[in-house]
Amino acid sequence: MAVEKKESKAKAPKAAVSSAEKSSAEKMSYPVVDSSGKSVGSCDLDGAVFSAPVHEALVFDSVMWQLAKRRQGTHSCLTKGEMKGGGKKPWRQKGTGRARAGTNRSPLWVGGGVAHGPKSNPFGYESRLSKRSRRQGLVAALTDMANNKALLIVDRIAIEKASTKSMLKLLSSFGVADKKVALLVPASSVRVTIRGVKGTTPEVMAAQNLPGVTIMPTTGVNVWELLKCDVLLGERSTFEELQQQLQGRVGEVVKRNRRERPGRQSNSEKANSVKAGSARGASQESAAS
Repeated sequence: MAVEKKESKAKAPKAAVSSAEKSSAEKMSYPVVDSSGKSVGSCDLDGAVFSAPVHEALVFDSVMWQLAKRRQGTHSCLTKGEMKGGGKKPWRQKGTGRARAGTNRSPLWVGGGVAHGPKSNPFGYESRLSKRSRRQGLVAALTDMANNKALLIVDRIAIEKASTKSMLKLLSSFGVADKKVALLVPASSVRVTIRGVKGTTPEVMAAQNLPGVTIMPTTGVNVWELLKCDVLLGERSTFEELQQQLQGRVGEVVKRNRRERPGRQSNSEKANSVKAGSARGASQESAAS
């Protein structure tokens, strides 16, 4: 009885295309206004940055990581055991008519130690978060602002002089004078000092004294500041600079059970080889019989 030999051909696994790669190929159109608030057209935003999946868990982790990094951990009150002195009993236990006391460094005494005061964590407050997760959290915050029409892209911010009054007039023309605004500026237009960010251009110098405006250079865009503001305002060229910084560095965060080592078969290849071996063994047995 002849048994036909069936050759099992292993199919090549198809390359999986992530949703981030699909969105990067798509461009989304967003309106652009001039300095008077009138529409002057639209611009194309990268879908991988402004139309990515919104992972709320990654946004939360990014905020917790950022706030933990801001903590210095230098707060530490002295308890009565850590203070100098207080080794002698102020007076005897009985017979004086006074309340009993064992040390003059008690929290009840003036100049004594602090009870249940703030103490720094000896292990530190810093938490670990991968770069990929931080980028995905930032992209998710930018996407959420784009979905809620919280981006205000201006063709060109024209201010004659570095005057706070002129910047306030410009914000009033956009209708965002009473909102919390994050002004997106190029990294070259600011300089970082000990006291904070100082502007070098008239636009930044005019806005740095306004209480409701936060100066945000493209290299310092972060999730915490984006969540606090109502509007992200910037020129078209500044948004293009931000896209170039984030482009090509974002990817879908995928949980992998284990990584494929070089020279090691995947699970699908193993299954195909086992099927081929069993078919070959059955054909040999039938031929021998």
